[in-house]
Amino acid sequence: MAVTAQGLNNIALIVKVSAFDNANITRQDKTMITVALIDDHLIVRSGFAQLLGLEPDLQVVAEFGSGREALAGLPGRGVQVCICDISMPDISGLELLSQLPKGMATIMLSVHDSPALVEQALNAGARGFLSKRCSPDELIAAVHTVATGGCYLTPDIAIKLASGRQDPLTKRERQVAEKLAQGIDGGERDCRRTGLVAENSTRPSRQSDGKTGRQ
Repeated sequence: MAVTAQGLNNIALIVKVSAFDNANITRQDKTMITVALIDDHLIVRSGFAQLLGLEPDLQVVAEFGSGREALAGLPGRGVQVCICDISMPDISGLELLSQLPKGMATIMLSVHDSPALVEQALNAGARGFLSKRCSPDELIAAVHTVATGGCYLTPDIAIKLASGRQDPLTKRERQVAEKLAQGIDGGERDCRRTGLVAENSTRPSRQSDGKTGRQ
């Protein structure tokens, strides 16, 4: 299953291009964001829970070791963002997506980040995709982004996905994609002009949150 060019244009590929860029943005909405973790590896859930717990506006309210546990325990928990592993022994994360409570933003998690797998996740309704090799800042940025209505892909995944589009990137779009990956000023603005990235905003990094007054 492939994401069409129009579909990609409508997806807000919110990429955290660098800590420097995000240092210039201050998060205004400090409402608590509730998060659920679904992964069959305890060490992954524990690590993510500890990282997210360092953020004053993020709260992990539920952890599940399987898809069936999540289906039984998620309803009524008031979870806003779900981080879900794609590969689980009972129900795959992709299959689970369609059965999760409505209104919950889901970020898919995997050790693999091939364009085909990312496309599958986005087509199934995921609002973001993270590699298990992601940095702490990328994890936190992803949660903040999907919680406020955006979609999140890291720069490397975004470029892989864009390179696999059915209609090849124009020279201008490829230049913009390279800007995003390098963290060059103006990259996201230019992406909005070309349609490669839909308009939205990146989230601040954990280290720099609140250090500047730029809106």
